[in-house]
Amino acid sequence: ARPWKHLARPAEEFPETVRRLRVEWPERRWAAYHRFYASRVAKVDADIGRLLDDLRCSGFYPNTWILFASDHGDMAGEQDLPFKG
Repeated sequence: ARPWKHLARPAEEFPETVRRLRVEWPERRWAAYHRFYASRVAKVDADIGRLLDDLRCSGFYPNTWILFASDHGDMAGEQDLPFKG
């Protein structure tokens, strides 16, 4: 079971645009969704690692600033919302 399921708010508390994005998936589907999500996070981690390795090997690493920006990753199932709107 998803540990945050007890935090889900009633649908009426969400704006209509958000309510349309909510899903009632069985736990098996949520598990598959989270495996996919985790695989995407792992891919980004690996890609950043390769970039850092390339910078080190090229000699540019000491003179390089790396800025990484990301959203905060919600909509991974909390509040039954798997998608960004």
